[in-house]
Amino acid sequence: MDKNSTHQLVPRRALRGKRGGLKDLPEMPDDILFEVFVLLHPKDLLNSARTTRPLRAFLMTRRSAFIWRASRTQVDGLPDCPQHLSEPAYANLMFFSHCHKCLKGNNNSALWEFAARYCQRCRKTTTIDERDFSIDISTAVGEVPPSKIFATIRYSQSRRRFYHVPQLLGFMDAWNAVSQDEQAYQSLIDKESEKTRQLTDHAAACRKWQYDQTKLRAEKLDEIRRERCKAIMSRLREEGWGDELGGMWTFRRSPVRELVWIPRPLTDQGWRKIRSALHNFMQEKRDMRLRMERRCTISSRINTLDRIANQLLSTSPWTAPSAYGLLPHDLPFISGIQELVKAPTTDLITEERFLALKDEVTSHLMDWHETAECELERLLPISCEQGVDALALAVVSYKCRKCAQILYYPFVLAHLCLRTEAEDSDVRWNVFLDGQASPPPWSCANLDFSPNFEEVRELVRLCDKDPDTTTTLDMEELDERFAYSFNGNVVVVTWRAALEMLVSREMNASALAIRLATDYEKRFARNEEAKRENCLDELAKEKPFWCCSLCPPGKDNLGTRINALGHVNFRHGSNKESRTVYLHLSGGPIILRSVLVPRIFLCSSDIHPARRSSLDLPPVTVLIHTSTFNAIQASQSPFGYTMELSKAHNFDFLARTL
Repeated sequence: MDKNSTHQLVPRRALRGKRGGLKDLPEMPDDILFEVFVLLHPKDLLNSARTTRPLRAFLMTRRSAFIWRASRTQVDGLPDCPQHLSEPAYANLMFFSHCHKCLKGNNNSALWEFAARYCQRCRKTTTIDERDFSIDISTAVGEVPPSKIFATIRYSQSRRRFYHVPQLLGFMDAWNAVSQDEQAYQSLIDKESEKTRQLTDHAAACRKWQYDQTKLRAEKLDEIRRERCKAIMSRLREEGWGDELGGMWTFRRSPVRELVWIPRPLTDQGWRKIRSALHNFMQEKRDMRLRMERRCTISSRINTLDRIANQLLSTSPWTAPSAYGLLPHDLPFISGIQELVKAPTTDLITEERFLALKDEVTSHLMDWHETAECELERLLPISCEQGVDALALAVVSYKCRKCAQILYYPFVLAHLCLRTEAEDSDVRWNVFLDGQASPPPWSCANLDFSPNFEEVRELVRLCDKDPDTTTTLDMEELDERFAYSFNGNVVVVTWRAALEMLVSREMNASALAIRLATDYEKRFARNEEAKRENCLDELAKEKPFWCCSLCPPGKDNLGTRINALGHVNFRHGSNKESRTVYLHLSGGPIILRSVLVPRIFLCSSDIHPARRSSLDLPPVTVLIHTSTFNAIQASQSPFGYTMELSKAHNFDFLARTL
């Protein structure tokens, strides 16, 4: 036999039970059949009638009607069979979901008013909108509203009324027979209206029964889910996961919900299939629980540490010098304190155990000062001679990348921009929970050495000093004054102001042409600075670096003096100004403003020439009449008077008087 012509034998599908085992059922005595069928559900009874022709013939006879009625009693709350349906048709409507026209299955939404089930496709041909009525139907109903005669439904997608085509066709057949008889026509209308009323009433009963059945089934399924969940929780407790089980809600919104919350009783085989996935889920919950417990423990210990921070740091109240020390948020990262914070959850950590580490806090402060000074020295563009304190040199200054502020040693150690990283609360959890390295109390990561370094060195050389050995203290003791021309005027500044102008690059350093001030310019500038001593306090009050002495310093706590006093009054309920606020050193020293030296002075013409020479007047001195000079001196606002005079004589600037 040719190999290509062979046919493969398809194995026969195995069927449960013995084939043809019920073929003799119709031959049994009727009384036995009656006793059997009355115990069946209407759905099972109709399925039996569809198996064989003898059974169908037996169950579809009138003498078997009582079987269908008895079968309906097996269903709680089922409405009685309506007059317009037979018992088998009623069972088919209530318990089978196929389309009554094309027999397509899974049509769970019955059209109760029409006593039928239709698929979406068949609804287009079996129902009709009132607007699509033919002229014959409109003529047949006359002036009676169609909704009073025929049953109607509304689809969820539409507000329009839809009518049942078979009912309309039946009515039209009856109307054609009685259209000429008014009495018969009225009887037809009444009969059809009564039928519609019965359909509507029965539809309401069916809809209520369907709602009750749906609710009952949902309750049964929910009960099965609960029993399954309880069984799973019981098995998990037996395997040591009891601490992670908070109740049934544990699985309601979880990745394993589809394994637990399903309407299927738990069996040993089913448990074996889901056991591994549930163990992984419970392990995640255990890790989360332990992490939360650990987080709460660490948070509690840090709160304890915050309460005694002032005792450990000896900063009560906070003052300006304390800016060079440690801050409360630095304490948890000290090695000894960090060990206490990281101690096992079962250990009891008290305030006394933290206070016992006060010496270690002092040692840590000295260590980080040394480390910070080494980092600052590494930023220097030069190397210093042996025995020279590089950070104390007058030419050394730094610039903050965040706020662009010019910083000097030791003020740079107090600058808060260089310590903000440790204030981040996430840093604590990264260290204590994830094992990351502790952040330093201070970092120069956002610090640059100031520009114009060579110009600053030249500034020191103007004073006949060596920039490689001259310190900031030397320059301040020298109390030198520098001058430069700006817009045709001579501006005199102190050493610190000149340095800041160069490194801040507010002006072109090479264009400033800074020189040493003349003796006259120095004397004039110092006299003006002496007059401005009261202004220094006002200048300091406006600096945005004032802090409350009762709160740890931080960038969020800085403000003007008025802001700081308002904070004290609002937060601490104190109106006392003394020792409640202080100027934080993060802003650096207070620098005197520049002094503008006038080019033209007034002098009385009565002063003897020899006397005028002893006054060391500037080269440009205007002699005015004695009466005018006296009037200027006697005026309560001589400055305004001289300014008016300057306009009249086209003077650039007029001082009050010598």
